[in-house]
Amino acid sequence: MTTKELVSLNPSKIRNNNELMQLYIQQFEAAFSYKPNCAGCTFNKDFNKLKKHVNSGGKPPVINLKSEAMSAYKIKPKFRAQILTYVKDKRSYRTYGRNISDQFAKEFLTHGTEEQLAERRKMFDSIPKEPQDSSAIEEVVFTEVTEQRSRKELNEIALEKGLNPNNYGNKKLLVEAINNA
Repeated sequence: MTTKELVSLNPSKIRNNNELMQLYIQQFEAAFSYKPNCAGCTFNKDFNKLKKHVNSGGKPPVINLKSEAMSAYKIKPKFRAQILTYVKDKRSYRTYGRNISDQFAKEFLTHGTEEQLAERRKMFDSIPKEPQDSSAIEEVVFTEVTEQRSRKELNEIALEKGLNPNNYGNKKLLVEAINNA
């Protein structure tokens, strides 16, 4: 059932049918990138919002149950629950980190200010390097330094990055400095 067909139904029919209610919540989330806090409490207001969105020419959301999995771009686990957003041609594009596709990741890492792009690159475990010729994509792997390493290893990494390890009193501060360098 399309979103247009769903919003043309009687709201009480949707409210009283569990399957239609679940479909409504999915369509609402696809259109607005969030689920209603209490679908029953705010149903009338949110249903009218969805109906207005569909009838005003907003693209009806398409629920893709089999989203294409990321293969080249690997996002860090702590960013899988976040909504990732970028702006291209004055239009916002967003998705959850767990639903990210290679195409979205590529656009996400190319549209924004230099500071935004630098922060976004840190969100990925691996980013494919653009090939210089038609050969295969070479994968660049970013490793985040953690406190699980010994102080000696951290000191060596800090020296390689041009930091003085003696300026950092504990491992946590040193790790933070290394990851920011």
